[in-house]
Amino acid sequence: MARSQCNKKKTRRLRSTTAISPEFKSSFGLRISATNSQVPSIITTRSNSLVTHHTGTFALSTMTNNYENAEAQQATAAEMCQAAQGMLRQVLEQNEQLSKLAGAVCQTTEVAELANALVTAIQRAVHHHQHADGMAFAIANECVAELREQVRKAIRAAVEAAPEFVLEEADENESLDLLEAILEDVFAEDALNLVQKTE
Repeated sequence: MARSQCNKKKTRRLRSTTAISPEFKSSFGLRISATNSQVPSIITTRSNSLVTHHTGTFALSTMTNNYENAEAQQATAAEMCQAAQGMLRQVLEQNEQLSKLAGAVCQTTEVAELANALVTAIQRAVHHHQHADGMAFAIANECVAELREQVRKAIRAAVEAAPEFVLEEADENESLDLLEAILEDVFAEDALNLVQKTE
């Protein structure tokens, strides 16, 4: 992915006002958390805690945050990937045109390697944000944006393999918007779990 695209993605925000009801999301079998809408306000974890030396002065502890742990990042990305891959076909089948390519899209390299892309997105968010306050929100935003980009690439790859298919941008955006709206709460929950857990 080009660097300029990555920078643009940093400005994206979860669309908490999206008109997707919990009942609608539940119809897709998603896990819905009552605290998801509070993600920005309930994050109280600090990246470094103050400890007192015997001299009475203060210094920063060197404890590593869970979200900086590679295994924890991979586990979180795997959770997000499982949810996304499980939803993708259902979302595509909601669109009359893209339903014809649903199977092909789900078999693309972009979808197969989505977990790796999400790990990179988590690492990118950690690198850019650099402190624990708001980290879960930053990670969720970055992963939602990465998901959208990878699925867009998957759709385009499937279209290239089916020359007779004419892709309408409106159909593509409709499916991407729906996928994002359905999964944003799930990604927020996974990101919050990653940040709040301690090693």
